[in-house]
Amino acid sequence: MGVLDNSLLNIYFIIVFLTMIFAFVKVGINKTSLFIILVFWEGLFQYLGFITNSDFHNYYKIAIVLYLLALIFQKDYISISLNKKNKKIIIAYLIFVIIFWISYFLRGGKIITIFSQFFYKFSFVFLAFLYFYAYIKDQSRLNYFKKVLLTVISLQIFLSIVKILIFGLGVEPVVGSMSARGAGNAVVIPISALIFYWLIKNGHFSYKDWIYSLLIFIIAIASGKRQPVIFYPIFLFLLFYYLKSTKFKFVNFFIYVPLVLILFYLGV
Repeated sequence: MGVLDNSLLNIYFIIVFLTMIFAFVKVGINKTSLFIILVFWEGLFQYLGFITNSDFHNYYKIAIVLYLLALIFQKDYISISLNKKNKKIIIAYLIFVIIFWISYFLRGGKIITIFSQFFYKFSFVFLAFLYFYAYIKDQSRLNYFKKVLLTVISLQIFLSIVKILIFGLGVEPVVGSMSARGAGNAVVIPISALIFYWLIKNGHFSYKDWIYSLLIFIIAIASGKRQPVIFYPIFLFLLFYYLKSTKFKFVNFFIYVPLVLILFYLGV
């Protein structure tokens, strides 16, 4: 955890835990909100693994993806997720799975680490795509999905401000509720959040939305990351001067979601 004071970290992650409770109170507890919130509060589980000196974080990674699999195989989702349109994606993933496990049997490694890497690092993006591809087909579920995402993004902004107040600027390891040991998320999450917010607003920003988009940038500032200073404005330009010229509808959400999920994956 670097030079961070443990007592301050304890205080910070108590606040992180409280924001998780608040998120559930705000959006309610159901299968989907449980998944989304637990994913974005990964840092809490990472911190618990650190203070207990255990594989708690690895078990969390495995459990979250197994839970995602259970969501996909629900009766109302499986036929939509595994339709012909996704056939090439599914085949590509299965080929990767075969290659991954052949590599493991040839090289070996700690099994719990291998499973956590396989599930969370390499299967998460694919499985999340399949689930949400089916989930947002229903308009009421789509509206709920937007609500959960807005709540999550807003709480990441709040936690970034809290982090600055507790630790000061430029403290890298902690990123909102998403990371306790690594600041890669601070590069990727602001851009991912911007894309999600743009999608939620259907590409139309009011004065308040522009202020909110700037607040999202605090996530990067709190960890002293310089890359978003360059890439954040570039993505804003692309969203409003390139994509806005196209006829965009939120039903085309999954044209853009793979990009967002890959960005998120690269930052974890």
